[in-house]
Amino acid sequence: MMDIKYRMKLMPIGHFLRWLAILALVLFLFRAHYGSKPWSLESVVHQAQSSMEMPSASIASIMDSGRGIQSVILLDREHSMFHHMFVARPFGMLWENRGGTFGMSLDPDVLIDFKWGMSTFGTYRHYYYIGQVKDSRVAHVKVIWHDGYEQNAYLTDGVYQVARAIKRSYDDGQSPVLKTHMIAYDKKETKLYELTPEQREVKKTK
Repeated sequence: MMDIKYRMKLMPIGHFLRWLAILALVLFLFRAHYGSKPWSLESVVHQAQSSMEMPSASIASIMDSGRGIQSVILLDREHSMFHHMFVARPFGMLWENRGGTFGMSLDPDVLIDFKWGMSTFGTYRHYYYIGQVKDSRVAHVKVIWHDGYEQNAYLTDGVYQVARAIKRSYDDGQSPVLKTHMIAYDKKETKLYELTPEQREVKKTK
């Protein structure tokens, strides 16, 4: 009889410790997934750079890629680098790093270039086209996608980007990248450059 009463007294403490352990585990998993300050995009970006052992870079531009994903370009002029990453904002409150490409060179000899990448989230592939522009005549660039869809990308601190979510296709096996190209214009809408995945950059003539 005394043993039963003793167990009944210990039961609330046992429940409390169990829920405390569950809470600690949830907080640990939350921090591991979202980072220490998920309500700040700058903090999430900084944590992503630190995990890649990259020096701090500033956010140059953010663009909606669709399906709740944002495309971000980071600039590090001091070390002549720029980076790209995807982020999401679950629940409209917390920022989440969804991966990226870090350590691309800002080549002083490149007048303009055309880079691309892709990440898959669920049933959609998120493509992005980014680049640097050092020709002061260029006012904006236009990316013409494989299906004829056009996106204007205006320059922000010497870089540009466009991004788009495309439904995954299991039938054709064709990448839209090879059929996509970019055109750069001046303020009068005169075409200055046209780049493709095969011809991806224009360098200064020496």
